[in-house]
Amino acid sequence: MMIKKLLICCLLLIHPLRAFNGYYQATKIELEGIKGPCYGTLLSRYSESGSWSTKKTIDFDAPAEVVQAFVEYDDPGHYFYLNFLQDVSGGLLYWHSYPPEQFKVLLYYPETKTFVSSNVMKRYALTSTYTATIRNGMVHLTENYDYLRFILITIARILLGVFVTCLFSWFIGKPRHRDYKYIAIPTVIFQILLNILISNHSFKYGFSHVEYIGIVWLPYLLMFLLQGYLYSKQARTIRLPFITSFFGNVGMYGLGLLIVDLLPSLFTIT
Repeated sequence: MMIKKLLICCLLLIHPLRAFNGYYQATKIELEGIKGPCYGTLLSRYSESGSWSTKKTIDFDAPAEVVQAFVEYDDPGHYFYLNFLQDVSGGLLYWHSYPPEQFKVLLYYPETKTFVSSNVMKRYALTSTYTATIRNGMVHLTENYDYLRFILITIARILLGVFVTCLFSWFIGKPRHRDYKYIAIPTVIFQILLNILISNHSFKYGFSHVEYIGIVWLPYLLMFLLQGYLYSKQARTIRLPFITSFFGNVGMYGLGLLIVDLLPSLFTIT
């Protein structure tokens, strides 16, 4: 029964909550080799994406003839212009909220009145980042996500969780050296599993106090019960085993709740 409850908690972490957590999916494209005035957009497979659509006209800071050129563009693959465009002369196209799931990059050079586009791509993260180069009249995209940073913040959360939980547990339980392993090993395993699941959710949807308050207390509750039971049965020198487990896990849960609000970049890359 305990294992079944733990698996349910894991599944809840993998799948997004319906409550809005404050993060919007975005697409960021760093364009290389742009020379002269240039405007860009993402063409969508569907006629709507979030609040954007083919029917919703927005007044952008762009010349009327540029806007008209995008409106009149006829994509051979029947992808749609969703009335979003940017001046990308500086080398950046950033669609900040609800970009199309499947898209093509479309660039327009007003001086020559020419378009260049890319193959079909698909969003893959909360903030999907790409590097774009223009070769042979086509825009070529490669994924450019900061995976190193993503891994490092996951490791940082794991180390912080292990350190704080063990510190609280050792201070309250006052175990002798031979029983340190009963605190350290389960805590390391728990923090690794928990933070991998948090990172998996964060990669796609972001992670905020909404998920933290709504879900994360459940794994900590289970861990408190499991560790308390382990201390009482296996560790001879840990005094007040369930009290020790309670404050070790509550201490880390409370600190994590504080960090997710004050230092959200430790949970989500935007």
